[in-house]
Amino acid sequence: MKNKRIRIGRLDTAGGIAYEHGKILKQLMRGLIEPALASRLSQMFVNQRLLVEASDAEARIAELEALLNHTGNVVPFKAKA
Repeated sequence: MKNKRIRIGRLDTAGGIAYEHGKILKQLMRGLIEPALASRLSQMFVNQRLLVEASDAEARIAELEALLNHTGNVVPFKAKA
């Protein structure tokens, strides 16, 4: 199993990350990869998913704020210091 190349697909959406995560789990269960490597990859996928979700949420919030500003339906909001 040493020096075996593991192919990872696109990790740009939460769904894509979940799909690749599932592939690693299946390879682990079939004994195709070492548990330590599967664990490290799993943690990387979890971290990547969190980053993608946060980035998507930030973009959606910015889009909603821009839409509210454009329509004039803005409610004054003071950020907590």
